[in-house]
Amino acid sequence: MLEIIRNHYKQFRKFSTVGLVNTVIDFGVFFVFNDVFGVGFIIAHILAFFAALGNSFFLNAIWTFQSLKRDQLRRQMTVFALVGFVGLVLSTITIYAVQFYAHLYIAKLCAMFVSMLWNYIGSYLFVFKKK
Repeated sequence: MLEIIRNHYKQFRKFSTVGLVNTVIDFGVFFVFNDVFGVGFIIAHILAFFAALGNSFFLNAIWTFQSLKRDQLRRQMTVFALVGFVGLVLSTITIYAVQFYAHLYIAKLCAMFVSMLWNYIGSYLFVFKKK
């Protein structure tokens, strides 16, 4: 049991580091579309999410879970995209709900936190699971 906790701690720490890189990408794209080009915050949120998704897949596959499998790449990418889509739905609901009570960027942070938790669980259980 202790080994499982250690393994998850290490993986979650790596996942969070990748998440910080993705956060910079996500916030940067969100800022450009929402604040610079005046695109609505939901559309800007969705565009920013997809901008970080590809980076997230490869860094997590190679470094976090060390489970990039050439013969299963299509399946891994498809399942990762499906897990990501659920995360996008959860985070979009979160940003929409929280923006009524807090600054938009606080709502964006809350949405990213919800998405990060779901994406770790989904990546571990469905995308990069060890046999």
